[in-house]
Amino acid sequence: SERWGDPTNWTGDRLPGVGEAGADLVNGANISLSSGTRQIGSFTTVPGADLTIASGGALVLEGQPGISTFQGAVTVGAGSSFTIASAATANLASLETTGDVIVDGTATITAFGLRGNDLYEGSLAGSGSVTITDNFVRDRRTDATSYGNLGGGTLSSLSITQASGQLDPGPVSVAGSLALNAAAGDLYIHDAISAGTTFLGRGANGITLDLYASIHAGATSGDSLVLDAGTGHFYNYDGGGFQQTIFPPVIRFDVQPGARWLVYSNSPERDGLGFIDLPEGLAYQFKQYGKAYGDTTPVAGTGNGIIYRVSPTITPGLTGTITKAYDGTTDAALTAPNYTTSGAIDGDAPPLARRAAARSANTRRLPCCWSRAAPMRFSQAAWSASTAPARSGSSAPRRAWPGACRGRAACTCGPRSA
Repeated sequence: SERWGDPTNWTGDRLPGVGEAGADLVNGANISLSSGTRQIGSFTTVPGADLTIASGGALVLEGQPGISTFQGAVTVGAGSSFTIASAATANLASLETTGDVIVDGTATITAFGLRGNDLYEGSLAGSGSVTITDNFVRDRRTDATSYGNLGGGTLSSLSITQASGQLDPGPVSVAGSLALNAAAGDLYIHDAISAGTTFLGRGANGITLDLYASIHAGATSGDSLVLDAGTGHFYNYDGGGFQQTIFPPVIRFDVQPGARWLVYSNSPERDGLGFIDLPEGLAYQFKQYGKAYGDTTPVAGTGNGIIYRVSPTITPGLTGTITKAYDGTTDAALTAPNYTTSGAIDGDAPPLARRAAARSANTRRLPCCWSRAAPMRFSQAAWSASTAPARSGSSAPRRAWPGACRGRAACTCGPRSA
């Protein structure tokens, strides 16, 4: 068959409409396909050698004899298609589409643009695996809704990394795993996100869930839905229930029985989880401090949880009046109101392992004195050198034994003879 790598087979920048086993473009010329379907085994271009699949054109990479590498720009126009077959692997420096990109094999794309207008919308679908490593752009309508179809509900995996700036993926649906990563910016989600198995969303500078955002993860066990807000904020805008007066409520996180969701954030002092009594709010089963996403510290709780990097320092203290009678024992009674803590955040009330009594080093007995009849104790404040408090049931004072306790810090109480 005629070779695309042979310049004598070209008509200007257009290729002949024939099937191809393989093609190499190394001289920097641009290629435009405008009609018919071309099937090639593999394809290689150098920087500056661009491939355009115009309206009515179609290109299929069959995957033989090796990996296709597109160092120039690849543009898929409206009404055209670009297919990476199940046996094919393609590395693309730049791919923009207003047409259909079907990945049944494996595609790694440095920069990807999902384009659209009021007449045409691009799509990225198929049954294969797609990784976008550096830059993602998706066109939006004037009402801020997204053009195009991302994932098609069929991709086995999709991973998007935005190297700088905000990542706003729009609606995404895949059959397998989904990962969204704003490596140096915010992750902003305001549409429906659906992953057939697991979902991981990361924003180095924070994560915002807008009013109509929803995330579904279909895995039946483990940490199926994980969000990592990095060193920034995690903000869940639930609208205070406002949208429920206009639209049906949105279930913010949807995980399967046996699985759970986890949110990693920097500090609760910059976050907003929403009203937990609304469907859009986040009701969690546990909260943990002192752990960042990816470190080796184990997750301490069970069920859905919020995990913070910050580690507050709790300082316990005592308050109120605590009295101790000099009765020969070493414990003073304490109750819950006698304990205080400082340093807690987010309205937390950390429990203390309280002692029912405080140990005192003073073990002296109270002063005491004797009468001829029986020993008697009384408080130090009531002590008199000559007169003791009245005997119980009598208003008459009892005389202290002369000199028995005067000036002594302690004495041994007991019967004393005259």
